[in-house]
Amino acid sequence: MAASKHVLTLSEDLTCSVCLSLFVEPVRLDCEHNFCKSCIQKCWENQGEEVSCPECRAVSPQRKCTSNRVLGNLCEKFRQLELTLEPEAVVSRCEEHDEKLKLFCEDDHTLICVICRDSPAHSQHSFLPVADATRKYKDQLKLSLDSMENEKKNQSELKQQQKMKISELEKLTGSLALGISAQFAKIHRYLEDKEKHLIEKLRRQKEKDLRAMEENLRRIEEELASLEETISNISVDIKQQDNVSFLQELKRLKECEAAGIEYGEAAGIEYDGDEEIENGEAAGILVSAGQKFAGFRGPLLYTVWKEMKQIITP
Repeated sequence: MAASKHVLTLSEDLTCSVCLSLFVEPVRLDCEHNFCKSCIQKCWENQGEEVSCPECRAVSPQRKCTSNRVLGNLCEKFRQLELTLEPEAVVSRCEEHDEKLKLFCEDDHTLICVICRDSPAHSQHSFLPVADATRKYKDQLKLSLDSMENEKKNQSELKQQQKMKISELEKLTGSLALGISAQFAKIHRYLEDKEKHLIEKLRRQKEKDLRAMEENLRRIEEELASLEETISNISVDIKQQDNVSFLQELKRLKECEAAGIEYGEAAGIEYDGDEEIENGEAAGILVSAGQKFAGFRGPLLYTVWKEMKQIITP
């Protein structure tokens, strides 16, 4: 790679500025610039007696040039050196004209040879020598790299800032989630306690009413048994006693009848179970669930919601 670089540098020093190829029969002008003999003659074809140097435009009153044998020998040696090296190590060649690719077309962004330069395909295009084009576009890329490095730095800073925002979001939402869970846990505890309280209250009310109903059932059963016995006795007396005996027992039978009628009139009275029943009032009274159970039917959600205000703080 180092050898190739030195060879390329030497090639630039041994290149004619007119044809951009190695000197062929190089000649030196009074201004010390060198050109191929055929190249300088072609440049002077349309000039008068006074001619100028194609590089520095120095005027010479006569078409005077001196053969530069030393330079010519160097060019021949360099050509031999090129043959001993890899073609790629020296310079690439044009596939169409087998000439060195010494120019860069800025319009087509491609390497060309001097013959390609004069072809219609590259008419009015801008060209640069390979070395100049390399420096120019490397400098442009370096500027682009500097810009990209700055953008990379900005993006890296944005990346860190975004990571911090993500971390802050995780902390914020985690804290809020804990707060939500704590508040709902409080509501759950309140509702669970309220549920247990209502169920226990319902159970106590049920036991209370159930005791009254079972006691009343016992009394009804006793009265029923008594009535059945009275009915049976009266029926027997009616069938078996003679007229005298029947009339003698009429007072007693009337008393039994009155007791039965009194029970029949009381039958069907409904007692709601909210008040105590005297023993004498129990006969023929039906004990039912009291109005106290209305509070267990609802609307429970509305009632509980109103009571929850005591645990809700803004």
